[in-house]
Parts: sequence; C-alpha cells; structure tokens
Amino acid sequence: MFNPFEVLRSRAAVKRQRIRVNEGVTQLKIAESGRRDGMPFVTLRDGLTFYGGDAPKFTGTWYARLPAAVRRTLAPEAAHVAFDIVIRYEEGGLKLGGPKKESRYVPQPGDIVAEMGAYQGFFSLKLAEQVGPTGRVIAIEPMPDNTDLLRANATVNSLDQITVVQSGVWWEKDTMTFSRRKQDGQSASIGLAYNAPDQFEVPVNTLDTIFAQADVPRVDFMVVQLNGAEAKAFAGLTTLQPRNLAIAARYDDEDGPVAPRLRKTLTDRGYKVDEEPGGFLFASC
Repeated sequence: MFNPFEVLRSRAAVKRQRIRVNEGVTQLKIAESGRRDGMPFVTLRDGLTFYGGDAPKFTGTWYARLPAAVRRTLAPEAAHVAFDIVIRYEEGGLKLGGPKKESRYVPQPGDIVAEMGAYQGFFSLKLAEQVGPTGRVIAIEPMPDNTDLLRANATVNSLDQITVVQSGVWWEKDTMTFSRRKQDGQSASIGLAYNAPDQFEVPVNTLDTIFAQADVPRVDFMVVQLNGAEAKAFAGLTTLQPRNLAIAARYDDEDGPVAPRLRKTLTDRGYKVDEEPGGFLFASC
C-alpha cells in the first residue's frame, strides 16, 4: 500500500546523503578538471585522475550548492565525476550511505581481488592501490560505455594490475538483454525492469570461465553488485572459493528475495556469513 510518509522519509534520507556528498566534494584536493578526449575528468593533487560519463540532469542543482571556491577548480561538466569520487572511491559503500565494501576485510598487498559491477572503475582504482603492483584486480562490467571509462581510468593512472573484463555474470554463457534507465549513470541490470529503459544486448558468462580466461588462481576478496543477478552468479562459481566476500543482494529475482537464498548457498559452501539490514552480506572462509 502506498505510504506517503515513507516516501517523504526516503526523500529526506536521500537529501541528507547528497548534502554529505557535497561536503565530501569540498574536501577534495582538485588540481584540474574539465573535459579531455571527450570525457569529463577530475585530477587530484596526488596525481590520480578519474574519467567519468556525462552528468545526469540533477547534478547541476547540487553543483550550484558547492562553495564558490570549489566551483573555481571544479568545472561544471566534471561535477558528476567529483561526486562519484566521494561516493565510490572514498566512501566505497555497497550503496550510497550503505555499509562499506571493506567493512569486514581490507585488501592487502599482493592480494587478488575481483569486483563485479565495477562500473567506471573508481573503486577498482582504490583496490589497485591497496593490492599494489604485486596484486591483481579483476574488474568485471557488462556495459560497453562503462568499460571504456574503466579502461581509460586504469590506463591514465598506469595501473597495470587491473584486468578489465567486459561481460555480464551469469550461471551459463549466453547473450542477454540488460536494462538501464535513460540518462542513468548506474550500471545496468538483467533482472530489474524500468519504465522506458535503454536496453542492450550483452554477452554473459560464468565466473568459472571468466576467472579461467583471466588466469586467476585464487580470489582473496570479491565484491558483488549485480542488481538482482547475485544468486545466478554464484551458481556459475564452482572452481574457486573466494576467501572474503562483500555482496549487495538488495533485490528480488524471479524466485523471490535473493539475500536469504544466497546466504544459504554460502553457508552450505562453508562460509561464515554476516548480514546487515537491506540485503548486504559479508562472508569469509
């Protein structure tokens, strides 16, 4: 049943989160920003560069609320990139305002880590810094426009330890239709239906095959954000057992809520599983 008070509470929570993100942007040490090679970008004073996509319409409202001193160094066309630096690189939550991906395990030098739903690679950059040149980051993302930016971010920062895999993750090899809201900067979904979506035909594969083709001998930490396809992804993972997992199992699929079924799957495989409200699972073995 429609509850207008719940809607108001939700909108208020989103507004509080956006205010917090704006506060984070004011703390960024921005050296340069604008558009380069057709892509919005932000370079921080430590030399790290982030490329991103074009900004959604709402970005202008929040950009206008930034202090004038920040707007002098942050070009409006790159504002969305700065917001994403705060949300994805610095905070690194399983959703905006949600639990941090590293709240149970922080990657160590030499680790092999995998990120599903790597989007444009902002958190992949953080993982690459953590594992260092002796480690590896397997960044898996289905959408071609996102993987182009992901590769650009790895290349401009000379992070050769990042391996970009353009693929959806599923229980078998196939080609499937992904949906994405028009002008939505997020990654796409196999299972979630949106009104008037953009749709894309995207190859999907199993984690067993993806890891084998990338010559991955083990996985020390794996982040899973697949917008409803999490259970199907683990059905295609049988040859390796990642030691530590951070999973956003927030949505339902055609069989119902994903989180409780995935928790049982992980428990049956010998994992110790912690769950936080909202369908966030953390597991270790």
